[in-house]
Amino acid sequence: MIALAALDIAGTTVDEGGAVYRVLSAVVADHGVTDPAHVLVAGDTALDVRAGLAAHAGIVAGVLTGAQTRAELSAEHPTHVLGGVHEIPALLADQELSRGTG
Repeated sequence: MIALAALDIAGTTVDEGGAVYRVLSAVVADHGVTDPAHVLVAGDTALDVRAGLAAHAGIVAGVLTGAQTRAELSAEHPTHVLGGVHEIPALLADQELSRGTG
């Protein structure tokens, strides 16, 4: 089962004490997720990518639908850079196949 939560979090700090990290961690806990490797964070800013990485999300995708370029998002070292959120289902399917669970 896949649970989805769409968030619009405003903040400027993503370390473990920052507001973005705390909100993301609370949402993950509210969905009963105990292993952050089972979390996908997608965002269109460098801050979004940093937040996903700080939360130890298994997939951190920079999405090219915002103002930042592929180079700007890639500089933050996301696990993936996507053209848009419409690519997430295929990404998840690929992940399932690579784990042999699909």
